[in-house]
Amino acid sequence: MAISSATRTGKTILMASEFSKPFWLEAQKLPPEAQSRYHLYGIYQYSPDLDLNRLMQALQVTVNTNYHLRSNFFQVGEALKQAIQDYREANLTIYHANTEKASQEIIDRAIHQPFYLETDPLHRFVLIDNKYNQTHILLLNFHHIIIDETQFDSLVQQIEDHYYQPKSLTLTDQPEVKQLAEYLMWEKEQIQKIDTEKMASRFKGYPVDIELPYRMRMMDYAGKKVIANNYVLNSDLYQKLKTWSAKADFSLFDLLKTAWATLIGKYSNQDKIMISDSFDVRKQRFEHIKGCYLNTRIHPMDLNLSLQEIIEADRATRGDILHEATQFFPIHLKANGLQRSLLGEVFFARVPLGFTTLKLAQDNVGERHKQMGHAALLFKYDDRNGELRYQILSLEHLFEEDWLECIPLHFEILLLNLIDQPTEKLKRLNILTPTEYHRIIYDYNQTDKDYPRDKTIHALFEEQVER
Repeated sequence: MAISSATRTGKTILMASEFSKPFWLEAQKLPPEAQSRYHLYGIYQYSPDLDLNRLMQALQVTVNTNYHLRSNFFQVGEALKQAIQDYREANLTIYHANTEKASQEIIDRAIHQPFYLETDPLHRFVLIDNKYNQTHILLLNFHHIIIDETQFDSLVQQIEDHYYQPKSLTLTDQPEVKQLAEYLMWEKEQIQKIDTEKMASRFKGYPVDIELPYRMRMMDYAGKKVIANNYVLNSDLYQKLKTWSAKADFSLFDLLKTAWATLIGKYSNQDKIMISDSFDVRKQRFEHIKGCYLNTRIHPMDLNLSLQEIIEADRATRGDILHEATQFFPIHLKANGLQRSLLGEVFFARVPLGFTTLKLAQDNVGERHKQMGHAALLFKYDDRNGELRYQILSLEHLFEEDWLECIPLHFEILLLNLIDQPTEKLKRLNILTPTEYHRIIYDYNQTDKDYPRDKTIHALFEEQVER
């Protein structure tokens, strides 16, 4: 490739974002076999007519024009730095597999092999030539420190565009690197506004752990398979929620989040809990910055309140600078060494659920990894296409399957009761189906028993003694 050695060796050093620090800290603590918890990847299968040269050029142009794919991270004292290389080779590693088993073993190794944040390219491109069925498999793997799910889809689309409409290999994104530097200065200013003690007082009295029905605790289950169950919310209920949300001036996101937190509180028999939700700080002039900028915020929920009281509190804090600064608060705390579990075992997010295909040939089949991070239970929803689809994700064998299967039904019952009874305390709202209610109230409390009506208690007692 016609790129000068000077271009190849240049780099820009920036103070890393607060959003990068949690991933850095996790990488220092997690064993190698658990590092893939923070990998985002897609697997795509193609017919044999894949143009290898065109693919390699598309990957290189994508790396050339996305500075986060050329980034590494290193620590100087207490400060975390981000080094952006002016140029990085988009290495495509090619394997040949004679059996399906061999192909799967290559995929597993490529997925789970750790990234070394200081030195490695934090992306991995692998192509497998399956001799046994004349197909190709392309695997794209990224460390979460440089990418979130939203940007994953964007990169997939860019690779496809560059494949069909080749761009010059001399394209760069230096102006965007300058914009990132401006953003990092702005982020630092926002964090300096935070009164840490005052913000931390919001969580006083809230337990760190949530007492969910675990089969085994999260820390014993690193690196296991993610189980994702998909659902579509009842259409009539969805329309009712949208109408109610607009009338109450309370977003659908906040309404669903309140219901999810309430449900978790009821399951754990805790009146006060903390869940986490995501917040995208890419706004206005910084909406095009690249990297992982979906923040994890702490959301305290008090089930002694009603939905109406929560709405009134929300209105009172809108526009408050301190309230707006909470988008940075959990990351700031975590980066300064507070307990990882403070960020929550239970997560809530609005993200695209549809899989973004990578159409480089006919018969494209793809799968995107369902990333869990540090969460034990994750709720994701997508309402972009006229319906509300949602996923409930957990790690394999972490919870009882019967309990997981009950969650969507309880969630929808709770949603309906939430908007029908907005002045009722959250902890008093029903989540049970009529069948479950009858079983608990009547069947489990069935204490009636026949006994001889013509005998006294004393006589019955004497008969029992004689036996």
